[in-house]
Amino acid sequence: MEDLSTVINTLNAGNLVQAETICRNIINKNPQHTEALHLMGIIQLQSGKLHDAETSLRTALQIKPDEAPAYSSLGNVLARLGKFEEAVECHKHAISLIPSSAKARSNLASAYLSWNKIDPAIEEYRNAVSMEPNSAELHFNLGTALQKGGKYEEACVSFRSALELNPDHKRANMNLGASLRSLGFLDEAILYLRRATGLAPDYADAQWNLALALLMSGDYINGWKAYEWRLKIPDITIRKFPQPFWDGSVRPDNTLLIHAEQGIGDTIQFIRYAATARKKVGRVILYCHAPLVKLFSEVNGVDQVVSAGAPLPGFDFQLPLLSLPGVIGITADRITDKIPYLKADMGLINKWRSKIIPEKYKVGLVWAGNPKHLDDHNRSCKLSAFAGLMKMPEVIFYSLQKGNSDTQTINKTESTNLIDAGVKLTDFADTAALIANMDLVISVDTAVAHLAGALGRRVWTLLPFAPDWRWMLNREDTPWYPTMRLFRQSRFGDWDGVLANVEQALKAYIRS
Repeated sequence: MEDLSTVINTLNAGNLVQAETICRNIINKNPQHTEALHLMGIIQLQSGKLHDAETSLRTALQIKPDEAPAYSSLGNVLARLGKFEEAVECHKHAISLIPSSAKARSNLASAYLSWNKIDPAIEEYRNAVSMEPNSAELHFNLGTALQKGGKYEEACVSFRSALELNPDHKRANMNLGASLRSLGFLDEAILYLRRATGLAPDYADAQWNLALALLMSGDYINGWKAYEWRLKIPDITIRKFPQPFWDGSVRPDNTLLIHAEQGIGDTIQFIRYAATARKKVGRVILYCHAPLVKLFSEVNGVDQVVSAGAPLPGFDFQLPLLSLPGVIGITADRITDKIPYLKADMGLINKWRSKIIPEKYKVGLVWAGNPKHLDDHNRSCKLSAFAGLMKMPEVIFYSLQKGNSDTQTINKTESTNLIDAGVKLTDFADTAALIANMDLVISVDTAVAHLAGALGRRVWTLLPFAPDWRWMLNREDTPWYPTMRLFRQSRFGDWDGVLANVEQALKAYIRS
């Protein structure tokens, strides 16, 4: 005799297919069986059949409209489908039916967080924690929302509360370590991240976060080793090839494929090491973003550049680009290679020289990065933050933005000394040539900052309070680019303070 207990036992045993079959048999016999329909929706959600799950749960609620758990389940499904507004309304309806349920509050908070509505997510998680203060998971969830909102100190408090209740909570150990890294407490961050990896040695996300902390601290020997765990994280998409990884050994008769794996800035930064690899192999092919192909066509150590998506010639070994520093043994005291290691095309330099205003100081400007970057909300700012800077009469600014953020404001009265050159840039070879005509580049942490540094041009890079690992901590210079100066936020989100320092520095630079 099949009943719901059989479905639940089968589901708990991890057999989703069998659980769905049994549940469907119950529904076929009794199409009005709301509990079975609800359970079917949960099974389909876990199986990834999101549209089927939505149908099952809506059917259950049509039959029994005041079933709060079904509203919560439907809200979870809708959030997975990206229907965030509907998901929030479902969870709110569940709360109206069971206002004392911490789980319902947590579900609502989760929907807000998926929708990137950080503040209401934090509020609802706080409500849930107040209802169940002894739940390590709820403290962890609150900490995660606070962390996502850049409230790292408060996040640490929540993660520590979770760990007081459950010291072996691997995700709380990892997230506490990550938040401590963002606050600059690297030794303690590494301690908690090592605890997380000790609890779960195969926990790729924890190993990855440990790598970032180690690299930020300058421990490149252990950092590069842990950095390889990124290859096991599904959210980090790296193309796979059947050829074996190159281990750094001498292979004079073999061809090595180096393939770009992350952003354009990463590719510009690490292509410097292709020359070292080339000394050990017979031939190097670089597979990279299309806008970089022309710029990299004469880079030292690369025999052939292939645009991403184009057919590849034969090769014997392969390596993701950011594995290269670890393979060739780059340590903190061996970062700097020959600078510049990229050069701009003279014909393009002359083309841009004829289009710029020679009488003023020429400053290239970038205020926003790729909006698809996971940390873009942290590293980018608004053009309006530069309003005071752009009032300097001695300076003419050139926007180097492509796919321009805030371009609609460039022609406003207050931005008349900002010329939108970005709209005419065709690729990074073009950008390099324009940079060669600038006296200075001012950029947030984007590919253009890397490009200016790789070209050996003067560049000021504006960093968020929680910077990327490569910029380390508490320094205005960087061994990656000798011509780069770093301007850091003193508190989260404070671009006004950064730009005030930049304005002061620019005035001093012009006077000198």
